[in-house]
Amino acid sequence: MTGNDDLDRYRIFLKQQEYQDKLFWSRVQTLYLVQAAVLGSSFAIRDRWFGWAILGIGAVISTLVALLCCYDWQDSQANKTSM
Repeated sequence: MTGNDDLDRYRIFLKQQEYQDKLFWSRVQTLYLVQAAVLGSSFAIRDRWFGWAILGIGAVISTLVALLCCYDWQDSQANKTSM
Protein backbone atom coordinates (compact mmCIF):
# COMPACT_ATOMS: atom_id res chain seq x y z
CA MET A 1 0.00 0.00 0.00
CA THR A 2 1.33 3.42 -0.82
CA GLY A 3 1.47 6.40 1.47
CA ASN A 4 -1.40 8.07 -0.38
CA ASP A 5 -3.67 5.08 0.22
CA ASP A 6 -2.80 5.12 3.91
CA LEU A 7 -3.63 8.82 4.07
CA ASP A 8 -6.98 8.27 2.34
CA ARG A 9 -7.81 5.43 4.73
CA TYR A 10 -6.89 7.59 7.70
CA ARG A 11 -9.15 10.40 6.45
CA ILE A 12 -12.05 7.98 6.06
CA PHE A 13 -11.52 6.59 9.56
CA LEU A 14 -11.27 10.09 10.99
CA LYS A 15 -14.49 11.25 9.30
CA GLN A 16 -16.29 8.14 10.55
CA GLN A 17 -15.05 8.71 14.08
CA GLU A 18 -16.08 12.38 14.02
CA TYR A 19 -19.52 11.38 12.76
CA GLN A 20 -19.92 8.78 15.52
CA ASP A 21 -18.75 11.24 18.18
CA LYS A 22 -21.27 13.86 17.06
CA LEU A 23 -23.99 11.23 16.99
CA PHE A 24 -23.03 10.06 20.47
CA TRP A 25 -23.11 13.54 21.98
CA SER A 26 -26.41 14.42 20.32
CA ARG A 27 -27.94 11.28 21.81
CA VAL A 28 -26.52 12.12 25.23
CA GLN A 29 -28.17 15.54 24.97
CA THR A 30 -31.42 13.85 23.96
CA LEU A 31 -31.13 11.57 26.98
CA TYR A 32 -30.73 14.54 29.31
CA LEU A 33 -33.68 16.28 27.69
CA VAL A 34 -35.94 13.23 27.98
CA GLN A 35 -35.05 12.70 31.62
CA ALA A 36 -35.63 16.35 32.50
CA ALA A 37 -38.97 16.38 30.68
CA VAL A 38 -40.12 13.16 32.33
CA LEU A 39 -39.17 14.29 35.82
CA GLY A 40 -40.72 17.72 35.33
CA SER A 41 -43.95 16.38 33.93
CA SER A 42 -44.28 13.68 36.59
CA PHE A 43 -43.91 16.28 39.35
CA ALA A 44 -46.25 18.72 37.59
CA ILE A 45 -49.03 16.17 37.23
CA ARG A 46 -50.72 15.56 40.55
CA ASP A 47 -52.65 12.51 39.39
CA ARG A 48 -51.03 9.52 41.03
CA TRP A 49 -51.33 6.82 38.38
CA PHE A 50 -50.65 9.10 35.43
CA GLY A 51 -47.45 10.45 37.00
CA TRP A 52 -46.19 6.89 37.52
CA ALA A 53 -47.12 6.00 33.94
CA ILE A 54 -45.09 8.94 32.66
CA LEU A 55 -42.14 7.84 34.79
CA GLY A 56 -42.41 4.30 33.40
CA ILE A 57 -42.57 5.43 29.80
CA GLY A 58 -39.70 7.81 30.42
CA ALA A 59 -37.61 5.01 31.91
CA VAL A 60 -38.16 2.88 28.82
CA ILE A 61 -37.27 5.74 26.46
CA SER A 62 -34.22 6.65 28.56
CA THR A 63 -33.02 3.04 28.51
CA LEU A 64 -33.37 2.84 24.73
CA VAL A 65 -31.49 6.10 24.18
CA ALA A 66 -28.79 5.04 26.66
CA LEU A 67 -28.32 1.75 24.78
CA LEU A 68 -27.99 3.69 21.53
CA CYS A 69 -25.35 5.87 23.21
CA CYS A 70 -23.40 2.76 24.23
CA TYR A 71 -23.54 1.37 20.70
CA ASP A 72 -22.43 4.71 19.25
CA TRP A 73 -19.48 4.84 21.64
CA GLN A 74 -18.45 1.29 20.72
CA ASP A 75 -18.70 2.13 17.01
CA SER A 76 -16.58 5.24 17.41
CA GLN A 77 -13.88 3.24 19.23
CA ALA A 78 -13.90 0.27 16.83
CA ASN A 79 -11.51 1.73 14.26
CA LYS A 80 -8.90 3.03 16.71
CA THR A 81 -6.76 -0.05 16.25
CA SER A 82 -6.97 0.25 12.46
CA MET A 83 -5.89 3.87 12.49
